[in-house]
Amino acid sequence: MKGVKINTEVFNEMLDRNFMTQADLAQKTGFSRATICGYANGTKRPLKNTIPKLAKKLKCKPEELVIREEA
Repeated sequence: MKGVKINTEVFNEMLDRNFMTQADLAQKTGFSRATICGYANGTKRPLKNTIPKLAKKLKCKPEELVIREEA
């Protein structure tokens, strides 16, 4: 299953707005710190069903975190 592309600028901005580190988000979501780091710098792509969980913890809409790619 192919992951979705994260908008790293928004992802990192939401971490800052919520006074949260990557380690904090990892703990809150149950993902590893390496995984969250990969999402933050764009080297990892989360599965589509992961986005709502991240968005909830980052207090944003799921669609804000995703970059739509052309089919």
